[in-house]
Amino acid sequence: MWVAAYGGQIHYWNGGSFETPSIHLGEFKFDLKTPIFSAHYSRDNSLWIGTTNGLLRYEVINSSAKNLPAELWLRNLYTDQNHLPSDVIDDILEDEKGIIWVCNVGGLTSINPKTQEVASYTTVDGLPGNEFTLNASSTLLNGY
Repeated sequence: MWVAAYGGQIHYWNGGSFETPSIHLGEFKFDLKTPIFSAHYSRDNSLWIGTTNGLLRYEVINSSAKNLPAELWLRNLYTDQNHLPSDVIDDILEDEKGIIWVCNVGGLTSINPKTQEVASYTTVDGLPGNEFTLNASSTLLNGY
């Protein structure tokens, strides 16, 4: 289990207590104290973190290995400069096909982790509004 705190902290449950993973940013520049609004662990072993400064996709390494600390390697950073209509990420969901859906202040965005294809949707596409309430989305048992 992964938990993220508003102040930018990320922790995981190792089976007996919560620990802090090693975080590797690689080529990306990002303030790790940025407020976190949402988090989602996806089926492709990625941890998606929604912040007030964009969406981060970390590759998770060693999260289930005994006696090895978990590591997070930042693989993608999505912002309003490269894919998203807004940097403020309100919620993150995954559908039955593994597509990541991101609710943000500028609408709804889908990301295909396999192809990196990104599409955004707004009122022009039929949404009732472009801004979502923080953490006000869910996936039903049937995947919709």
